[in-house]
Amino acid sequence: MDGRRTALILGAGASFCYEDGDGPLPLQKDIVGRLPRISVASGEGAPDFVGPNGLGHSRALAKALHGLFGMPEDSSPDADRTSFWEELRRRGKTLETVYAELDQTVSSQQRWVLEDFAAILRTSVRQPIPTREVAHVCRHHRRLASALEPGDYIVTFNWDSLMADALLYYCPFWYPRTGFGPWQTSAIMAMRSKSFSIQSLVQLFHIHGSVLLFELLEGGPNSSGTTHYLYLGPPGYSEGNNLMAILGVSNEHPEPTRNPSEDEQAAVAWGYLHIEGRWFKPVFVPPSFNKGEYVHPYHQALRSRIHALLPTTERYVIIGYSIPEADIDHLSTIFVPTVMRTDAEVRVVDPSAIDSAFQGRVHEIFPKVKSYDFGNSNFKTFASAAGDDKPSIFA
Repeated sequence: MDGRRTALILGAGASFCYEDGDGPLPLQKDIVGRLPRISVASGEGAPDFVGPNGLGHSRALAKALHGLFGMPEDSSPDADRTSFWEELRRRGKTLETVYAELDQTVSSQQRWVLEDFAAILRTSVRQPIPTREVAHVCRHHRRLASALEPGDYIVTFNWDSLMADALLYYCPFWYPRTGFGPWQTSAIMAMRSKSFSIQSLVQLFHIHGSVLLFELLEGGPNSSGTTHYLYLGPPGYSEGNNLMAILGVSNEHPEPTRNPSEDEQAAVAWGYLHIEGRWFKPVFVPPSFNKGEYVHPYHQALRSRIHALLPTTERYVIIGYSIPEADIDHLSTIFVPTVMRTDAEVRVVDPSAIDSAFQGRVHEIFPKVKSYDFGNSNFKTFASAAGDDKPSIFA
């Protein structure tokens, strides 16, 4: 951007500004309160439901959480289904603490409810986006994408598709097969002009994984990963496609030709893909303080690639990212001070920019840079200045 190698660092606050669909996308600190609208139902007989955007309800998860926090269920028909989550918010619980406490206490026989939790979180960030066509691309992300130049890169801690979709339609320097890190990614997409294996000059690093990225498994849904990755582009691959695949239904065979196993049915509910007989698992880091997933080769490769870029990065722009305590240790392994330029600039775009505690966390992560700018509090205003609202190149 502006002739200087720039790293954009995106958090949930950037996605919260989404205005081109049924947004905004939920902030992590608020998602516990939003979950009852689309996910966990606590009444008797509440089904596990897989809708157009993924898993919507989990009866088992609801029971586990009620037991964990000592709040008996009210199964009466007129019970307020949101009261449980509102009480958790009053107790100061966040998405990270709720997931972490469940992770630490759930029995070995019920570990699968964590998969329910993760699937529901992915649903929550897909649901506000009606389709991934150009009409629903975030106007603010598209301006950032238009302003990017060769050598720039994005480090995002979000799971959603907003930045990737903006890059797909509005950045001529980004190609999905080579734009997610140091590997060649397979792609399912309708846009032929972006489907080639052209070296991407802009990179998008999804630190916590993404609803768009999947890892090919060696065999069935419980098998090990292969470190081969798949990008799911628009128009996407729906849960209906998955269900038809595991049932063996096709245009030639409209009736089911096979009986899927319980493991296969569960995998479909959790958002795994079943394509041409192969299984793909979502690349996803849940919001736990103990992020054991970071030892996965996917994350090791991302860190190595970012480390190679740090010595030539001249500017870091932090947008809507609060630098939560759950991420502090991991951030120190990504943004290594000893290889960063001391003449680099850090610019913050966040409503909390003037907060001294927040500024302290920024200084902790970037201790050696010479210049800090905490004067931007509004992402929408910043994005408007960053890039013109240009017409789509590839639509």
